[in-house]
Amino acid sequence: MKNLIAFALFLTIMLFIFPVVSPAFGQMGPLVTISRPIQTWQADWYTIEITQLNQTMEVFFSHPALIDDLGMLLYENDISEVYDPEENFQPVASGRNFWYSNSILMAFQNVPPGIYTISILAFDVLSSAQTTYSLESNIPLNYIGTTHFMELDLDGLDQTYPATVTWDFLGKSYTQETNNQWFMWADDSSTFKVDQTISIDSSERFHSAEETQWTVVQYETLEVSYFRQYYSSLSIIGLDSPINFSFTSGGKVVQTEIQNSWSDWVDDGRSLVLPRIIEKSPSERYITTDNVIIKVDQPVDHLVGYNHQWLVSIIQNTNTNIPISVSFLGNSENHNLNDKLSLWIDDDSDILIPLIISSKPLHQWIIDSNSIPVDSPLAVEINYNEQIKPTIVIHGLNSDHPTTITYISQGQTYTDTSSSVWSNWIDSVTPLNIEQQILGKSGEKWTSDDKIINPVDDPNVYHINYVHEFLISLLFTDATQNTILDDLPSTVEIINPDGIVSSLTSYSNLWVSDGIYTMTNIDYQGLSFSPISSRNFIPEAGKSWIVPLSLHDLSFTVRDQIGYSVSNAEVLLTMPNGLKVLKQTDDNGKVHFDLVPGGEYNLQVSHFGLSRTYSGNVAEASVSTESIDVLISSSTILLMLLLIILTSSFLYLQYPDVRKSTKKNYKNLVKSLTR
Repeated sequence: MKNLIAFALFLTIMLFIFPVVSPAFGQMGPLVTISRPIQTWQADWYTIEITQLNQTMEVFFSHPALIDDLGMLLYENDISEVYDPEENFQPVASGRNFWYSNSILMAFQNVPPGIYTISILAFDVLSSAQTTYSLESNIPLNYIGTTHFMELDLDGLDQTYPATVTWDFLGKSYTQETNNQWFMWADDSSTFKVDQTISIDSSERFHSAEETQWTVVQYETLEVSYFRQYYSSLSIIGLDSPINFSFTSGGKVVQTEIQNSWSDWVDDGRSLVLPRIIEKSPSERYITTDNVIIKVDQPVDHLVGYNHQWLVSIIQNTNTNIPISVSFLGNSENHNLNDKLSLWIDDDSDILIPLIISSKPLHQWIIDSNSIPVDSPLAVEINYNEQIKPTIVIHGLNSDHPTTITYISQGQTYTDTSSSVWSNWIDSVTPLNIEQQILGKSGEKWTSDDKIINPVDDPNVYHINYVHEFLISLLFTDATQNTILDDLPSTVEIINPDGIVSSLTSYSNLWVSDGIYTMTNIDYQGLSFSPISSRNFIPEAGKSWIVPLSLHDLSFTVRDQIGYSVSNAEVLLTMPNGLKVLKQTDDNGKVHFDLVPGGEYNLQVSHFGLSRTYSGNVAEASVSTESIDVLISSSTILLMLLLIILTSSFLYLQYPDVRKSTKKNYKNLVKSLTR
């Protein structure tokens, strides 16, 4: 507006130079009349050509309302041809009727031939939006166009990088650079524009987001704000969906979306702001530690990496704190987990925990894996197995014959062997079993009556005592160990290795412990025996305890007086235990008694009504066959009869006296035998 004021002041000065002479105008020759509408700060342009020397130029300008401020200007050239925006063009004459006058007469004599330009200019139309003016001229007027005064205020540019204004004036296009203010006449209905973008280089510019091209229809004061801008790029990693994002360009906030990358022009001095945390849900988010407020004072190429995180609830079942390590923003972060803890943890990472936690001596908590994957907000339950370390002290075994121990660790059943000391970690409140019987070679084993009370919930020390046992049998024989007794003793008393006296009634397939056994008494057929040998016994696998008793075999030969064997003689043996056994001699005069207890025996031999009694010691008599003499036997009798018969026959035949005596003796013998 100040430019218009200066121009109006110039016309006012010119008005004093060219007085209004309306009366003389009526004396001009043939007139050319023009009437056109006009509005504030509109200029209509005409050319007028002087073709003769000393020709008079008379132009009368009028408008209806006194209050309207209009003027008329005369230029000595055809402005449309000589106009140069870089040079000021001044009228040679002008008039302005804003002092309650509504007409101007411009009259010149002896005007040099040539083409002149007349401009009708409305400084301020007050009577209405527009008014109508009239021109009367003694020389034809050539209308060449209507222009409007245009003012342009530019903001934001510096001296180094001006904007280019393009406009049309009287049918021709012009350009001019400016970095702040610009004003000029522009053709009606033409396009008037200024650079929207002034490039400095590929990544820096001045730019306006406002309208920078207009159609000229009236006077306007236009303002264009420029912003220095930098081409900025953001690269985003870690997001699986776009997020809303805004930036300032051309002084305006621009809303957009960004997921992987973004590039655009951003106003200098503004900031690119990304969210530090993107909440997808109460338990899911994306978070970054990168700079999310990037001031734009130069070209920006910035990378922001987001970490996908879950809010995970972690619980554990031990009675002690557990050190855990989680990934947070790509870094390892340590925490102590008591019973429950909620943490933001990076997606696709692992919760690291110790495999073993020792809360007190011989107690520990153990787990199969020390890493737990995190890929969702599901609660994580850390279930350790409570373990204890009991000790088993084994007595009585050797390395060749260990015992078997069965236990449970981390839910799995395991088997170990040991013959001395065993100790290992087992799950608490689970059974701990030890083999009660270990077999050796045939007829050998180790047994224990010591047991572990299950389930085991304390790391106690257990002493397991094994007894080395052997499978034996007791064999009882006679004194010579040639005969195994079928008739077994009723009871046997032995002294065990521990000094305890035990009574046995069964003697085969007996399991006995290792050590020295002593046999003290054997009840056999009513008598008490002591072993005559093998009193002490050390058991071995497959070994029998052969116990010889003082039992003897007695053999007798019964003979008559002349030495002949006596058959069918009755022999009655009275054993030391009072048992009587009656037998007959065989054809050889022999009789045999088995298993006669040691001691004094009595023997009665009877034959043909004659008997004889003998006694002796069983042990002594068992050494050999005893001969028993009797008075007479059938053989003796026959022999005696034969001798008597022969003798009697001889005497009877030789001596008569003998015959008599023989008869008498024979009668006496018969009588004695038949008693």
